[in-house]
Amino acid sequence: MPKKTTEYRIFIASPGGLSNERELFRSTIQEYNVRDAVPRGVLFTPVGWENTSPGIGRPEELILKDLRECDYLVLVLFDRWGSPSDKEGKFSSGTYEEFVEGKKCLADSTKSMREIVVLFKALDHSRLTDPGKQLKQVLAFRQHLEASKELLYDTFDDERAFREKLERLLAKWVRDHERKTAGKKPVEITWPVIAAAAVPKPGEAPRSADILQQTPTNKLLQKAEQHARKGRLTEAERLFATAVARGSDPEAINGYGRFLAHLGRLSQAQEMFERLLGTSGPRKDEWRAHAYGNLGVIADTRGDLNRAAQMYHDALELNKRLKMQRQIAISLHNLAMIHRRRRRLTLAECEIRQSLDLGRELKDSWIIAMALAGLGLICRDQYEASKRSRLLSEAEQTSSEALRLYQKVTLLSG
Repeated sequence: MPKKTTEYRIFIASPGGLSNERELFRSTIQEYNVRDAVPRGVLFTPVGWENTSPGIGRPEELILKDLRECDYLVLVLFDRWGSPSDKEGKFSSGTYEEFVEGKKCLADSTKSMREIVVLFKALDHSRLTDPGKQLKQVLAFRQHLEASKELLYDTFDDERAFREKLERLLAKWVRDHERKTAGKKPVEITWPVIAAAAVPKPGEAPRSADILQQTPTNKLLQKAEQHARKGRLTEAERLFATAVARGSDPEAINGYGRFLAHLGRLSQAQEMFERLLGTSGPRKDEWRAHAYGNLGVIADTRGDLNRAAQMYHDALELNKRLKMQRQIAISLHNLAMIHRRRRRLTLAECEIRQSLDLGRELKDSWIIAMALAGLGLICRDQYEASKRSRLLSEAEQTSSEALRLYQKVTLLSG
């Protein structure tokens, strides 16, 4: 008996200069169809101006006709806004007219449009300090989305990140299809917060970068972080970029790297932390230790365990030399989590208990909670390997205690 397949059409809108992303958009959808969507009864069809057949009338109107028949709209922007799409100049660009038409379809219950997503390709920090007319229009549009919070938007810094973000969207839309929960409402946005640390989910290893915790001394960075905490990410990034462009201030480089990492722009964040490794001055080893720790987190996030272990180890050695007890505890925790994933559980337990002991000596609730959460995961893994009930009991006890501490610390810091 043939299996029923539901087709969803995804329109990509973009100005010139994004041909690589348009090709990647199509290839990613095709690969995802084969790997996951079609086996689950869903077929995604990419649609763009390339699919529009020639006809009589305004070219943009022919493109809009195809858009009105789509289920999703993905708008991709970089450094160009485009040119007016009609003689009257009603719309400043064809891409913007497609966005407006997509919003109309989203609000119209007779149309099939389910969701609109906007993706911004990241810019080099030097471009943000001196944007031209076209880029100013892009940045103004991004700020409008932040202020209105009417639609989901995200940023990406390389092809890998673009593919990953698109695949997550496709996976969400497959789940929406299976649950039949997709609606006509815009997506509510949760904005990143600069120095926030989330409570780990059950079964998830806590991860921490070796980052400076104190308030920055640079007034420009303070202002940038304030904007970031309030969700004004475009202005925050402009200020971070300005601070970095002014010279080789390690505090600015570190702050911008942290900001980029929180946005998931790992390639750009890595570039900043590698730059931080070359810093000079009386605190150079301290900054290098932080850079190694953050580079470890980036490699860890990407699944490169060998590089992550090396970066965490280098951070640990520098922190030991500097006698920075809190940072030593973080480095030990991060190494323990790497060894856990490699199934070196005895070594992982030794390191996590050292981290826990340091946290208790420092009376640092966050370090204690992080180490207890890691210890709970390691004990659970050891139980699964040996079936010793003592380990299961310790796993449950330490995990529960970690959760209570996380909630307490998060409440106090909020």
